[in-house]
Amino acid sequence: MIASGRLCVISLIPLLFSLSLPPLAHCDEYELEVGSDALVDLGSVWTGEEVEVNLILHNPGDEDFVIDRIASTCGCTVPQADLRRIAAGGSEPLQVLFSAPRNRMIRRSVISLHSPAAGAVWEIQMVANVETATRFSPPQLHFGVIPLSASAQRHSREIEMENLTGAPMRVVGLHATPECFVVETGPAVIGPNETLDIAVDFVEPGVVGIHSGTLTVETESPPLPGLVIGLTAEIEGRVEIEPPRVWLGAVSASESKTETIRIRTPENVGFEVTDARSDHPAIAAAIERESEGTYAVHVHFSAASAETGVLNETLRIETNDSLQPEFDVEVLGIVRPN
Repeated sequence: MIASGRLCVISLIPLLFSLSLPPLAHCDEYELEVGSDALVDLGSVWTGEEVEVNLILHNPGDEDFVIDRIASTCGCTVPQADLRRIAAGGSEPLQVLFSAPRNRMIRRSVISLHSPAAGAVWEIQMVANVETATRFSPPQLHFGVIPLSASAQRHSREIEMENLTGAPMRVVGLHATPECFVVETGPAVIGPNETLDIAVDFVEPGVVGIHSGTLTVETESPPLPGLVIGLTAEIEGRVEIEPPRVWLGAVSASESKTETIRIRTPENVGFEVTDARSDHPAIAAAIERESEGTYAVHVHFSAASAETGVLNETLRIETNDSLQPEFDVEVLGIVRPN
């Protein structure tokens, strides 16, 4: 997006900006005078794009401009930190890396050059019109709720990537993490206003719970870094736990408290809870068979054996279920001093 070999001179620009002003063309160099009102307009920048901006800072004064600190109001705008002096009548380069956010917006930031002379601060305004280069449909890929199975089955979904630019976009790499998510689509070229269907598989890891990951799409044209899309899938076990965690609430250091959870499975007639234990000395558990396939686990907590503060422990449950032979239940609470 930066036209190399061009020079933009915008020194002595009044420090005013309106959305109605036409954006300047992208340039690889901007010339500014130390102490003047300065506005650097990057024009249109693609979401996620990284733009290297070279500022040529000219000091027209009779004294050196000494710099003891360079700061920025936005993490998306990172100036180099080793510039310390601009000699009288001389010029020095200041490199800035602008990383556009991943949402469409007008992004404004301020680069401040602090001088120890009477606490002087020279501010450089920087603005960019961040435009969307791609559109993903759906914007996040969800595999939904999948029942736990005995084998590592694969589930396939597709996400559509649309090129919103006026130039071909070359996709050079697609990566999904963690390893339970697999990308089947290879490198491709997406023409202007065309789409690419990206196939993603979810390979069941055999662990109950919500599994989250990311799909990263690396492109060369336009020069965007990796575009990241969220991936989620939920493995639902057949063992039911009610409530799903043990909440003890606030317990004084001299108190004891017992909470009960019920564990059952409607699909396994001979289901049994065989053990319930915790490594924490203040937590004990007792198992009670209530009916066929339903067990109550009474969790007893003795605050005298725990430290004051937040309690965040686990209770390990063991069963005879072939798919869920063991799993953890959270034990949460707050231990207050007497």
